[in-house]
Amino acid sequence: MSRPSTTSEPDWAAIAQRSDFQQLVARRRRFVVSALSFAAIWFGGFLLMTSYAHGFMQQLIVPGLSVAYVLGFSQFVMIWVLTALYLRSAGGTFDELERGVVAGAGYRHATAGVDA
Repeated sequence: MSRPSTTSEPDWAAIAQRSDFQQLVARRRRFVVSALSFAAIWFGGFLLMTSYAHGFMQQLIVPGLSVAYVLGFSQFVMIWVLTALYLRSAGGTFDELERGVVAGAGYRHATAGVDA
């Protein structure tokens, strides 16, 4: 059962023009573009080396473990690290900016899906 809203629909156009909202969007965009660029270059480099650097990728680091396996596994590690960095930013900087935007727009901040 949902509670009836005590406020009118937000003025999205006015919120989008606020400098704190634009700062929030810019910071998120900067993080996402940087992370996506890094991941794409890392993965693209892996694919290129897999295709063209056979000798290097076949070198054994220890018996049974080649450079290709290590670099392939590093793809998973890289994604988990980027995810952890995003979560840290989302729980810190992005949340602070979001609270400022919500407060500036005259609305109460919702936490974990429950109205505060």
